[in-house]
Amino acid sequence: MARQVALVRTHQMGPAEDRLIKTLRAGFGDDIVLCFDAQNGPPPPGFPKTVAMTPALLKEMGLIFPEDWAWRCGDFCHYAAARAYPDYDHYWLFEPDVAFNQVTTSDFLAATDASDADFLASASGPANKNWPHAASVLTMFPKAHQCFFPITRLSARAIAALLPQRIALAQHWQAQGLHKTLYANDEAFVATAIAATAGLRFEAFRALAPGFFTNNPPLFSWRRSVMDVDMPHLPPGILHPVMDKATFEARILGPRSRSWIRQDADYLTGVLNRHYAPADAQRIFNAIRWQK
Repeated sequence: MARQVALVRTHQMGPAEDRLIKTLRAGFGDDIVLCFDAQNGPPPPGFPKTVAMTPALLKEMGLIFPEDWAWRCGDFCHYAAARAYPDYDHYWLFEPDVAFNQVTTSDFLAATDASDADFLASASGPANKNWPHAASVLTMFPKAHQCFFPITRLSARAIAALLPQRIALAQHWQAQGLHKTLYANDEAFVATAIAATAGLRFEAFRALAPGFFTNNPPLFSWRRSVMDVDMPHLPPGILHPVMDKATFEARILGPRSRSWIRQDADYLTGVLNRHYAPADAQRIFNAIRWQK
């Protein structure tokens, strides 16, 4: 049986991280590594397996990076964890705003265990021509691909193949003096490099474990938001992004929300009516409806 480890990528320890780690233990046991952004302080004490993600560590691995690397480059956690804990076949990476709602990690692993693919994600394929991150990989690769990174699984051999390519792409970025927006993010680099590397293979979670992802409405995406206290009202599945009530309200009132709210007015109305007084729900809905 393949040896698997879960990496939790975070810069803090709070309720979301605690919820995710507790959930992951059902499937991974003690094989959980906290990949902690330690630029502003060390990882919390008492966690058995940790990697302190720092600029010094990245430089030791030969990486060149922009100042927003901790947000832009989740794949750095894969390289650092494989370096610190090399005895695994597969390295899963989870973002803390992922939640398992009325499903278990052990069942999810059982549904994906049969795959020997080097890269698992919810989706990966040729990049949309309008995707802003596509240009960042076309400086070295002939064709851009994109994926979705809240949950990923990379094989040890894929990590070994990707790191030198990541370094080479970063060296080109630095040598050309390119803007930080042309430093490839994780979703562009990993999908593109996997597709371009002979012998490496991608497989989609949605094909292996379709019952874990709800599509009506789609609740594993970057567009829609899920309030944590609303999860009992939603279909079973893996959700993203999940957030507390205050963060949810701030996000749906934010400037990037209008496009998905137009599509999901019924879903949003249900959430607001379940968790706000009628006057407050109407106030928030009206603010969204008329924002510029």
